[in-house]
Amino acid sequence: MARDVFVGIDPSASNTGVVCLGTDGGLVACGNGRDFFSPKTGTDRKAYDVRRHIAHVEGICRFLSEFHVLAIAYEDYSFGSTHRAYTLAEFNGILKSGLLALYGNAPFFVAPTANKKFATGYGNAGKEWVQARAVEECPGLAALPKRELTPDVCDAWSLARLAWYVAMPEQAAKTDTGNDLLRMRLEIASAIREKWQA
Repeated sequence: MARDVFVGIDPSASNTGVVCLGTDGGLVACGNGRDFFSPKTGTDRKAYDVRRHIAHVEGICRFLSEFHVLAIAYEDYSFGSTHRAYTLAEFNGILKSGLLALYGNAPFFVAPTANKKFATGYGNAGKEWVQARAVEECPGLAALPKRELTPDVCDAWSLARLAWYVAMPEQAAKTDTGNDLLRMRLEIASAIREKWQA
């Protein structure tokens, strides 16, 4: 029987972070773009070729198909960003379609500032701060080789944690008693839960 998991996804056209947490909030599995897709030859070497996007998404869906997904928290677009917006939109459309086919429900979308605030207490925190907090709170992440412990994976860990908080607030509160961000995290999760269930 497949294990129940909460999933966090930090989408990137080249290095999507994906993290699965169990119903106890503990790390079950994680990966990033290199785990899901490795360029081969010819046109596959083009970083933003649509075939690369499709292969990347197929790898993510294969990875998640090993689990029973309870909920997915997905980092939404950063509307202030100026980097390759069309490429990211194209990739996100393919990824969202793949997840819908796999999971059957839409993920709930989390603004980058909300994810940063959930992770660190500050909506304008840098990736390094999010990563430091994730490693501090999750020994499983701290044990990853440096090459695998990417900012994308740490963002995805925070998103998976948020999915867990949204779906199982009582369990999350019990497990995280004493965490300095507990109250704020419960408030963020409650607001997302209301929007998600509407």
